[in-house]
Amino acid sequence: MLSYLIFLLALLSCFASASIALSLLVNTGKRPVILAASAMAIGAYSTSVLLGGQSLHLLILMAVLYIFFICMIFWMYFRMDEDVIILCTLLMSLIFSGLLVNLSDITNGVKGLYIGIDTFDERIVCFISISILVVCCWLHKFFNSGPISLELKAVVNNRNFAEIIGINPYKASFILTFSAITILAIVGANYAIVIGYIHPLSFSDSLSLGLLAAVLLAANGRVWPVIVCSIVIFGIPEAVSFLEVPSSVLGHIRNLIFGVILISIVLLRGWLERDMEYDDAS
Repeated sequence: MLSYLIFLLALLSCFASASIALSLLVNTGKRPVILAASAMAIGAYSTSVLLGGQSLHLLILMAVLYIFFICMIFWMYFRMDEDVIILCTLLMSLIFSGLLVNLSDITNGVKGLYIGIDTFDERIVCFISISILVVCCWLHKFFNSGPISLELKAVVNNRNFAEIIGINPYKASFILTFSAITILAIVGANYAIVIGYIHPLSFSDSLSLGLLAAVLLAANGRVWPVIVCSIVIFGIPEAVSFLEVPSSVLGHIRNLIFGVILISIVLLRGWLERDMEYDDAS
């Protein structure tokens, strides 16, 4: 029981950290991206090379995709509208998933990969997960209330005006994009250590949508609502593991609960927005 609670704490810390990193892109940088799970997979599969003894070609592939993700998100922000960014990042995520499945000689495909680090103490892994969460909270504060936050706000609100007053819009945006994708990759590496086994389905679009739902529901610029929402979205399905149900149906029940939570969050988000619009009109 205690062992599972430590595992659950480490797992939810990973999800909370990933939600905060995604919040930097979505809320702070106004980049509605749907590839958080893919960025996490880059770190996870890189970890399998460093700790699991996988082929060096896998590490090279992940490094190329890491640079590609940063450059594409940075480029799309200055060249595309928000709805186009959503579609493009979703397409990038689907292509990335296809690479993980079809490049089986490098990624081991649908068989997945064992990280092979059973010697790690679960309490140390939990401590690392919580430490990463603390660092993510600090970075969130840095980008939202630190010296660079004024530059980001100026660029987001009016890029032309920011250039007039001498602010380089590309510098602050690149730092934000680089930091968010790097954090997601680090969280993905830690996530791989926590679960001990990675598979293309471990980083499916449902994970990206869950992280995005936590960010959108807590779209007030603060870090604590993001953490709470991520714990609710991912913690409740995990808690189902305590139920005495056959393992053959446990996964289906968790997916069903996860879907219900996502739909509820979307409806709640719409209700809150209508309520705020009604209050403003009054």
